[in-house]
Amino acid sequence: MSKKGRGNQRLAHIIDLALIVVLVIGLFFGGRYLYQQHEVAHERAAAQRLTKQVTKKRHTNQTTMPAAGNISVNWRKLHQINLKSRPGFMCPARASTTR
Repeated sequence: MSKKGRGNQRLAHIIDLALIVVLVIGLFFGGRYLYQQHEVAHERAAAQRLTKQVTKKRHTNQTTMPAAGNISVNWRKLHQINLKSRPGFMCPARASTTR
């Protein structure tokens, strides 16, 4: 084979190798992205299930936002699920509920 033919063959091998590396990297990052999306969806579903288990809706005639007091928390049920939870209040100006 001539030098020109070997050079073209070597260049073709390098291009093939580069494309394979790019494909593997793309599959790796694509897989990680899809796995993270799956985990986020799983966490959202778990949070919604927990919220449904521990909240009690108060039926009122007025349409108000939850912050206005039409939702209360069943602290006993929440404590059975998460032993670290305690009844308290959240002060928006502070990150902590305890002093």
